[in-house]
Amino acid sequence: YTESNFSVYINFISVNSISVSSQEEKKPFSYIATVYFSEKKFIFCFFSETKRNKFVKIFNKINQINPNKTFKNEYIKHELLAQGHFGKIFLVEHKQTHKMCIEKLILKSASAAKEIEWEIYFSHFFSLFKHPNIINFHETYVTHEKAHLIMEYLPNGSLDKHLGIISRNLHIKFLTQAISAINFVHKYSIIHRDIKYENFIVNLKEKNIKLIDFGLSKVNFPTETSNE
Repeated sequence: YTESNFSVYINFISVNSISVSSQEEKKPFSYIATVYFSEKKFIFCFFSETKRNKFVKIFNKINQINPNKTFKNEYIKHELLAQGHFGKIFLVEHKQTHKMCIEKLILKSASAAKEIEWEIYFSHFFSLFKHPNIINFHETYVTHEKAHLIMEYLPNGSLDKHLGIISRNLHIKFLTQAISAINFVHKYSIIHRDIKYENFIVNLKEKNIKLIDFGLSKVNFPTETSNE
């Protein structure tokens, strides 16, 4: 990556286009992706074509916006389940499939603009890079005023409600799954910063938990130092 400013990661919504190229002479970082924004461009360089293509796939998915596909046209809102750091959590139903999902409704504000853009970024990231113990993000609808993050619905609530009820063996199994989820996000230099029982959702039938709520998360870039 040839720029010292990593703000491209939180301003991805304003991407206009992306192009790829390769240096004729094969050197380290020979595979190039150029991302064009409204006012500037950023050049990303990769060791391999595979990693470059995965990066391009993320941006192409973000840019595939269908103006006729809106949250209101696709989902029926049922009830308010909870309120988080930057938004409200609703139980919603997909109109076509009747599948129950979770909507995190985020109202954009100038005071929390950076945090909100990060959370939208992570919803896109984890829709592509999946893990069995991280919540599945299905799709995202973004307007100037709000963002609707659509994710899977797990029926048994958060892990804190099951402490002292589940067996010791299941508790150990859930702990192992939690460590696996945290290791996965750390692999991509993501720091969750809000690990607690309330941020793991339970599926008792499948004996599975999933990490949620990336509203306080950040990416620990190589140029940064961190004590976290």
